Amino acid sequence: MEDWLNQYLWSDRLDRSAAIGDLGFDLTVTATNADSGDTVILNADTDPDVPLYRAVRASSSIQGLFRDITINVSGDPVRCWDGGATGNCRFDIALRRDPTLPTIACTLTRVSEPTPPSASILAATKRPLRILVRSSEFLMRQIEQITFELLSQEQRDRLVWVRPEFARVGILDSLYQTKGNVT
Repeated sequence: MEDWLNQYLWSDRLDRSAAIGDLGFDLTVTATNADSGDTVILNADTDPDVPLYRAVRASSSIQGLFRDITINVSGDPVRCWDGGATGNCRFDIALRRDPTLPTIACTLTRVSEPTPPSASILAATKRPLRILVRSSEFLMRQIEQITFELLSQEQRDRLVWVRPEFARVGILDSLYQTKGNVT
């Protein structure tokens, strides 16, 4: 995944991999410090020299699915997990960056109806994992809602919150697909 990100994520515009500070627009990527549980904030103010592909890779190091990676943050090595572990959509961080600008935040946290359990034996073996994932989805949605409720009215007025609905699609659905293309 890291090699693919390095090849295709913004590098065609430069003769090297783009760093966060090279983008020409404001972008904040979050990851989670795997040792402390703290949010790792990566943007042009905190770490402009972090390669964009490394920041995105750190932010997508889903525990148990992708290997965690170590990146240098403010000169110190930090082992990173998925940014969703400390908040799936950190619009609050983006809102604080510049109080004069609107913030566009897109969350992919599932808000749809759950898929009913199957009676098959194979589905029963996946049930504990599906329960864990669904519980994580509930927790992420609640964190987003609480964070939104803690915003001032002025901050809420500056937030454009995009929440696409993915009816009956969850994090694990592509892992269990047996026919067709998995994307």
